[in-house]
Amino acid sequence: MALLIIPLVTVFLNLTSDYQNLFRYNYHIDTIGPLTVLDWTNGPWFWIYIDFTYALGIAALALLMWSLRNNPERRYRRQTMLIAAAILLPFVADMLFVFSRISLIPGLSSNPSANALSGIIITWAIFQYHLLDRGAIARGVLVETAKDPMIVFDNNDSIIDLNQAARKNFDLWR
Repeated sequence: MALLIIPLVTVFLNLTSDYQNLFRYNYHIDTIGPLTVLDWTNGPWFWIYIDFTYALGIAALALLMWSLRNNPERRYRRQTMLIAAAILLPFVADMLFVFSRISLIPGLSSNPSANALSGIIITWAIFQYHLLDRGAIARGVLVETAKDPMIVFDNNDSIIDLNQAARKNFDLWR
């Protein structure tokens, strides 16, 4: 719930004319080559919001890398790497623009395009790999983390899955 405070304050600041200048101010029309764009100066709350979003992104990447490192079967390696790359994409676009002014459209940050592409990649990964499938989540929680041997059977009494503890027991019986 505490993670919602900064985004909610940001929405409030952007929807109110009295406090919007804490997020952005000094609006003016600027011409960049053949484009006419609306430009502004970022206010103090903008930097708080950016720091917050970068911290969340770094925390998400850290959790993904931790899960890659601690998953002994490496079963979800491809999905995890795809989502990590999608999270990194807006950061890379931002850094390229801030430090070297490299962007798809000269003079304009590629971050909005990178965010959109990132969202598309993450959405595709969620549906392609069935990451919201409750069965996969339950399996990961129950089978992989169980300290006791666990064997999963299908309707025909065939073994379809077993955890590390069960594998160790089967090795002893051979």
